Amino acid sequence: MKHNLFWTVLLVAISVTMPFRSHAYEFDSHIKTIFSTATTLKAFDGGWMEVYDEGNTLLGYAAYSKPYSDGINGYNGETPLLIGFDDQKRVLAVLILDNTETPRFVNYAKANGLFNRWDKMTVKEALAAEPDVVSGATYTSRGVIQSFNACVSHLEQAGFTDEKKNKSGLLLVGGLFFGSLLLVAVSRRLRQKAISAA
Repeated sequence: MKHNLFWTVLLVAISVTMPFRSHAYEFDSHIKTIFSTATTLKAFDGGWMEVYDEGNTLLGYAAYSKPYSDGINGYNGETPLLIGFDDQKRVLAVLILDNTETPRFVNYAKANGLFNRWDKMTVKEALAAEPDVVSGATYTSRGVIQSFNACVSHLEQAGFTDEKKNKSGLLLVGGLFFGSLLLVAVSRRLRQKAISAA
């Protein structure tokens, strides 16, 4: 009985913290464009990744707009992005990934500063910002802005900016684990008392 209780409590603790689990992955070429010394990623189910260098120093965070921006189109198709954040979770860079947009529209939007409009903003500030579309690349820039907003909106909802929420899962696991150990110890003690009394 006590053995089953322990495993039940442990399984509940693990399932409660599933949104906060992480996985280690090697960096990819897009990440290296933003974080040149990146060697390892730790990807979280909430949609973001922690980016580390060879010395295991946190360089910042990154998030892909897909799948949150699926269906958002520019002039000639989707405008998928990679958004980099510094270690204070402020926007560091916005890159457009492989796409079917007309290159001259993308280049024109870049040349007119569209991809730098969110630099140094927190997620909340970036969501409140209302960057203008670039005249001459209206559809492309509108797609980029909407893709960016879809991604950071998801990050905010998933708890990217809420340190307490991210840590609460770990605290809950610890609390449930030690609570289950306490229950096992108490039940063992009660059983010993019952045997002694008999």
